[in-house]
Amino acid sequence: MRRNSFKYTLAFPSRIIQQFLIDMNNPSLETIASVYSALRLEVKRSGVNHIELSMKELAGRAGIKSDGQASAALSILEKLNLLSR
Repeated sequence: MRRNSFKYTLAFPSRIIQQFLIDMNNPSLETIASVYSALRLEVKRSGVNHIELSMKELAGRAGIKSDGQASAALSILEKLNLLSR
């Protein structure tokens, strides 16, 4: 091997990272339903149809561990015309 070249093998960790990214960008039906329920509860609590929450707040209220999954769930709900941002 040359001095500036290197060899690496990331087969297993690479698979874990790929699965993580797939899961983050494709939330489960349960995650989507949790986000929708959290939004409906907040609308009901506030008494207005316009609410402002950070992704971190929304993820916490929906019981989701990732802001990215909350964002992906919002995108899906928006595509289904169940909310607008």
